[in-house]
Amino acid sequence: MNATADAGPVLVVGGSGGIGAAVAEALRARGRRCWTGARNLPDDPATRRVRLDARDRGSIDAALARIAAHDGPPGAAVLAHGGGHFAPVARLVPDALREDLETHVVGTLHLLGALHEALAEGGAIVVVGSIAACEPLGDCGGYGAAKAAQRMLVRVAAEEFRDRRLRVTLIHPGAVDTAIWDGRPGFDRDRMLRPQAVARVIADLLEADREAHVTELTVLPPEGRL
Repeated sequence: MNATADAGPVLVVGGSGGIGAAVAEALRARGRRCWTGARNLPDDPATRRVRLDARDRGSIDAALARIAAHDGPPGAAVLAHGGGHFAPVARLVPDALREDLETHVVGTLHLLGALHEALAEGGAIVVVGSIAACEPLGDCGGYGAAKAAQRMLVRVAAEEFRDRRLRVTLIHPGAVDTAIWDGRPGFDRDRMLRPQAVARVIADLLEADREAHVTELTVLPPEGRL
């Protein structure tokens, strides 16, 4: 029996596209009750969609309350929110860096704080990070800085959230063929990971035996870092 079969619904933040949408599809295919949350989604309990802005703690709390009212408290969450700004450091606009920090650091802080209280004890959180948090990649100075700060925030949460037996895992995908690459020529997207491949890894993490806690995981395309 998988570890999350009867553990309540799953909230996928950033579930309207990219990795988040693929995760929601994978979880539903495995029989999970899955709610997708994003800024551009309507509140629609019938289709398990909820409007949620990661940068607004009140929005998060309201979304979690709506989920609990319709489906019971969430047993797990996947945080796949946010895009990024890409430019050489010498031409990086400070406002772009601030936006990435607000999304990936402050937004993750809001989400983790809300989920610490709202998730059923013994639940799981998977945060989608990036290989850019770990490696110096061209044009990723601002985005990589934001994801690196997110990484430390999540790693500390993984230690602290053991007080409620919550398993927090950070996954670092390499290049994934999503809309984040739109407008960035010169990359062979056929060599990248498909969102569905990353989604299967995340679904497996949510079903992992509770006696084992994977805190951090890197997932790369078959050819390695592109």
